[in-house]
This record gives sequence, C-alpha cells and structure tokens, in this order.
Amino acid sequence: MLCINGLSISYGSHTVIGSLSLELNRGSICVLQGTNGSGKSSLLCAISGVIPEYISASISGSISLDGVDLRSVALREKFRYLWHAQSDADAQFFFPTCEAELAFALENMSIASSEIHARITRAAAFFGLSGKLDASPNTLSSGQKKLLLCAIGMALAPQLYLLDEPSGGLSGNSIELLRSWLLSLKQNNAIVIIAEHNPAIISLADKVVQLGEHCHA
Repeated sequence: MLCINGLSISYGSHTVIGSLSLELNRGSICVLQGTNGSGKSSLLCAISGVIPEYISASISGSISLDGVDLRSVALREKFRYLWHAQSDADAQFFFPTCEAELAFALENMSIASSEIHARITRAAAFFGLSGKLDASPNTLSSGQKKLLLCAIGMALAPQLYLLDEPSGGLSGNSIELLRSWLLSLKQNNAIVIIAEHNPAIISLADKVVQLGEHCHA
C-alpha cells in the first residue's frame, strides 16, 4: 500500500499542494487531474524524491510504500521501489543507446546478465522497439521516446509506477499498447499513479484525484 499523509509542497511562498492524504492499495490505478499548475507533476516528483533532492521546494508530510519511508530513501536508490517517467522524456535519457538506457538500473540491482537481457528483449518487443536497441534515444520520435520510458519501467518491474502524461505524442495503436501495459501492471499487483488528460487512459482508473487550489484532498 502507498500511504501519503499530510503532504504539502511549496515553492517559496506559493503552496501547490496543501495537506494531501491518499492511500492506494496494490493493484490499483490512480489518475491525477487538474489544470496546469495544479500540482500533478509536483506530486509525482515529491513521491519519487525528485522534489526536494533535484527540484528545490519545501515539502512536509509522510510518504510510505508497504511500510518503507520513501522520503528517507536517497533519490539514486528509489529505482528499487518505483519508476518515475516524467513528461519530458529527453530529460531522462543519459546513455548513447536505447539498450544502455534499459540496462542501467537493472545492472545496479546486480541482476544476472541473462535476466537483464531477457527483460530488455521482452520490454523492447512489447513496445515495438526491438529494432531500436542500438540507436540513440535522441533519434527516436517523441512517441517512441515515451514508449522507451515505459519499456524501462517494464524491465525494472518495481512496486510503484509514476507516469506523467505517458500518452503524449502517442499514436492510436501506441495508446492501446500503453493501455494493455497499464492493465498488466494492475493485474501484477503494482500501484500506478498517472497524470493524464487522455480519456482512454483515464477510463482505466480505480481512483481519480482532482488537484487544484492547494488540494486538501
């Protein structure tokens, strides 16, 4: 279970989210909605630790996953618990090939090379990226970049997924792929939180959280 209790996020004197409490059971999909600036991305960044470790903001409250205090886990170790696909895919690519992007976190988890290869092969095939493993992420289309972020999450297989506008730039067929993957995550007992406007994705939600006006949900 993901438990968020009394979470507040402020940038200087501007409070984006005030005293948000939320509980999500395993095997559930939660969609965040709200206007631009309502705090959807900020909430995802706070859960993942990007706030305050990378993006400076004041944050208070507790965030725990199956009893683990996520706020006490260093950002560089968060991949052991969660995958955060941000809305700007380019900001998350650091390696010369798609295969290296897929392998990085898995190698840090000391997973056997044969298992790493199997996970990469499976994830790339699912998202139609098998022919792109040797290519630079910079050469992918905007939609393929989004799918690569999803493939990294699929290969990593954490307990919690945080997805910021994952359908952005995707074709109809790719959106169906995304929907299929999200349903498989639910069936595999993961927790998924999505900031999304696309009705095809919103329709999968077990819970919809409306953010805005400091959000005291």
